[in-house]
Amino acid sequence: MKKLSLFFVLILLLLVGLQYYPFKTTSQGHEASLGLTPDQTLPSTLLEEYTQKYLRFQTKANQNRLFTQPSQDFLIRLDEEAKELQSLYEKLSLEERREVKKVVFPYAKINSGGQLVYKKWEDLTEEERNSMNC
Repeated sequence: MKKLSLFFVLILLLLVGLQYYPFKTTSQGHEASLGLTPDQTLPSTLLEEYTQKYLRFQTKANQNRLFTQPSQDFLIRLDEEAKELQSLYEKLSLEERREVKKVVFPYAKINSGGQLVYKKWEDLTEEERNSMNC
């Protein structure tokens, strides 16, 4: 009997609480409908742009990475994309930076005979690592 009366009291308290503290409505804006507090905002378009470009960059950078060596022209373009992503990353706010990963170029740049050569980090010789202070 005590359990049954306790159950009804809990239901009554729940109904009274819902009446006095209603759920958030969408009339407060899009953020309220998503359950965000007033100090939180939607992700910026810069963050969305960085995320999309970062995912495309990672796909290109790691495509067939174990089995092939990409051409130098491809790696130069990839390096330019990494620099562009780095500049976008620096424009993000500190809060947005915590949500994403910083871009890392997956190849080492080596000057060999006055010519710039890209090599996978794992393919560097001991001499090359020492010259780069790795």
